[in-house]
Parts: sequence; C-alpha cells; structure tokens
Amino acid sequence: MNAEQLTQTKTDISIIADYNSMRSSQVLFEEQCQLKRFLTYSEILIKRFTVDNINMPLIEEMTKQLVALAELCFTDKQDGGKRKFNVKTQLQSVLNNTKQTISEKIADAFLDQTIDKVCKEYSKQELIEFATNIMKLGNKVAKGCLKTCFQD
Repeated sequence: MNAEQLTQTKTDISIIADYNSMRSSQVLFEEQCQLKRFLTYSEILIKRFTVDNINMPLIEEMTKQLVALAELCFTDKQDGGKRKFNVKTQLQSVLNNTKQTISEKIADAFLDQTIDKVCKEYSKQELIEFATNIMKLGNKVAKGCLKTCFQD
C-alpha cells in the first residue's frame, strides 16, 4: 500500500467514524425525544388519576393508558423491558403519592400483574390506536391542560 492509498484509507475510516458517531447521536436524540414525549403525556395522565382514594379500576385504566402510550412512544425504539420499566416507574410514583399503605415488594408485583393483564387483553396495534386517540385529544387541549394540571 503506497502513501496515497494509506491516506485515502485513513480518510475513509475517518468518514465512517464520523458517520457512525453522528448516527449514534441521532438515535440517542430520537430516544430521548420519545422518552420526553412519554413522560410529558404520562404526567398529564397521572395528574388526572392521582386522587386521595385511588382504586383498582382507576389503576387499571391508568395502566392501560400508560402502556398504550409507551407502545406508541417507544415503537421500534426500545425493547419491551424498557417500556415496561418506564410504565412501572410512572405507576410506582402514583402509588407512592397516594395514601395507600402498600409495601414496595407488593407494589412491584401488583404493577407487574396489572401491566401484564393490560398487555394480554389488548393487542399492540389496539394499544397504539388507543394512545394515538388520547394524544390527538390531548394536543387539542394541551396548553390549557398543562396550565391547569401543573399549577400548584
């Protein structure tokens, strides 16, 4: 390999490295945007459902909405385990902020069962359609909702 070929090879490697770096940054940015989108909408849902005496039907309905939202926001971005983790984190915060005396271990098992139940009852496509409808509705009233939901 002569000096010219060596220089060209180094340039090619540099271009590939730059492209790979740019691509990984883009993927990371997209994932962070999806997470931000999920967290924004899930906060709105949680504000709607967080009440003093939250009951099982409310938890199930919120779980359905959060799972649907996660399916929509994280489609082809993260595996099911990470989606489930995000949903569980949100629901755990609800249980922690209510007056229920539920141990952490029981809460984890309870949330796992509730999420699994929702996933069994609805297909992924049904959940995505459900979340899309929620978000369309949410977009219409987002400014007003965000103002009222997050006022102290």
